[in-house]
Amino acid sequence: MKRMKQSLIRRWVGGTNRDSHLKLNFWITVTLIGYAVTQSKALGGNGDALWWLGVAITCRSTELLISPDVDQANSWGAKRGFIFYRIWWSLFGSFTPHRSRFSHSLLFGLPCRLMWALMPIFLIAFGALQFELLSSDQIQNFLFLIELNNVHMMILVGAIISDFFHLVLDDYGLLEIIFGKLE
Repeated sequence: MKRMKQSLIRRWVGGTNRDSHLKLNFWITVTLIGYAVTQSKALGGNGDALWWLGVAITCRSTELLISPDVDQANSWGAKRGFIFYRIWWSLFGSFTPHRSRFSHSLLFGLPCRLMWALMPIFLIAFGALQFELLSSDQIQNFLFLIELNNVHMMILVGAIISDFFHLVLDDYGLLEIIFGKLE
């Protein structure tokens, strides 16, 4: 008789479908918000409450908008009918097979999805520069993404937390979470 391997987290959220990923991410986000509250100076924390609140918001947004399953038809944006979102991420899915290391890993998948998500912004900025709609200084201000700062670290930490727990729920081991599955 086959024994089905299920982690405690998977049993708690009820499997590994889209709803279970959203449920787990919701509770992680609530936990991060709780931690953010404890960091407020009013409660004797070190004053990083807004930073951790940003991590919590990014964690939730990452699961909703650019989760490792974003190429699937049942992703949050695809269900809501955002046509550009559907086309853009379907194109991404055509280049990267589902559950490949370029969609489901921290080292390769997360950076690929972040770059793919930001590509329209870079294309608009490049077009504006080519047609001289904006000066290079205005473009540099528009593309504040060029230099890594505290806000970018907040976004990165939130995205890593979101992806980590998504991959844990998908039953990935630690090396698979970092590097992806070797196929």
